[in-house]
Amino acid sequence: MSNTITVGRGTPFEQSLTLANGLTSVFVSLLGLSGTATAADNKERVLVYWLLEQDQSAVGVGTVGFELEDLPFEENEFESQRVFLLSAIDGVIKRIGWDRLSYKPNEDLIFPAMHRFAELVRALRITDLHREEIAEWHEACQADEPMFRGFPVCGGHGLLLTRFGCHACNNS
Repeated sequence: MSNTITVGRGTPFEQSLTLANGLTSVFVSLLGLSGTATAADNKERVLVYWLLEQDQSAVGVGTVGFELEDLPFEENEFESQRVFLLSAIDGVIKRIGWDRLSYKPNEDLIFPAMHRFAELVRALRITDLHREEIAEWHEACQADEPMFRGFPVCGGHGLLLTRFGCHACNNS
């Protein structure tokens, strides 16, 4: 099994990144570490939170592929949020937060995946956003979720906690 991240799904411009299950967990944890460390406001933290919810230990192995168009971008903040996401990817390349993990990520696997993910993020346009899915995600969020309680972080990993807890703790 694997997980696929796409942009432009079902169009002639569709692009994708397919990750093995183990690599997916590392990929999400590393994006979460970098994004948590560099997020400057709650709008950026919401993007990191959404990514960290792609937690196979909670929702099932091979079930966390997604379309970039479903990330909860805000239309009036789209470009700055996209720049933030690209900076979080750059933070992974700079190994931000890697010292908090109990393992050393395989750079030969993670770096090409991050570079490809950056290409997908660059290809995303505001007109591509799935506004209905984004609204459904916001509506499905429960009032007691961590993002509504000040975005707490895991004491051991420094990752934003989601309704599933700490992504890195769950996947170690």
